[in-house]
Amino acid sequence: MLPGVRRLLSVTLLLSGISAFGQEFEGFVRYEITVESDDEFFRNLLIKGLGTEKTFYYKDGIYKTIVNGTTLFESTFKPRENKLYKYLPDKNAYKVIDCGIDKNNGAVLEQTVSESNETILGYRCQKLFIRLDLQEITYYFSDRTAIEPKHFSNHKHEYWDIITKHAKSIPLKIVSAMGDGSVVTFTAIEINKDPLSDDFFKLKSDATLLEK
Repeated sequence: MLPGVRRLLSVTLLLSGISAFGQEFEGFVRYEITVESDDEFFRNLLIKGLGTEKTFYYKDGIYKTIVNGTTLFESTFKPRENKLYKYLPDKNAYKVIDCGIDKNNGAVLEQTVSESNETILGYRCQKLFIRLDLQEITYYFSDRTAIEPKHFSNHKHEYWDIITKHAKSIPLKIVSAMGDGSVVTFTAIEINKDPLSDDFFKLKSDATLLEK
């Protein structure tokens, strides 16, 4: 895998916190995914892996992401277990990740929250900027999509503990820029606050679990 691809593919990081409006978000956010790169081979590789759309479903600390790419088809996070289950359709199995440990994390060199001029789907956004060794990631978020950060206090996998501590809400736009100039952007195109059933987040009963 090319350097930095793993982190770009995991820009499925979703943020959390309770807003001044007093109610935690439940429902889904659907994103359009765009890729910019001067390297056409690398760009096509990312488009194939990431797809063009991602939907993030959330309820009471549980989240489920579904993308139409080939690399990350479906993932479900269970906060009580602090584990992420990545579904592998070719094996009908889940790769189980302990979110309390992430050996792939590099050093976070900078993390700042500031105002922005970005308005997405009518929501005025603030921004969280994180600088890593090989990436710079900007998250645009609104307290109108707030979720509870305590669910992710030990979610070290892909820096969720850090991100949720600062942003405290589901991002409406994520811009991930690599040192080579490649940029992957997730932009919200739909927000739906309809309630979700607990059954929706259940793992497939006939799938096996692959734990290291």
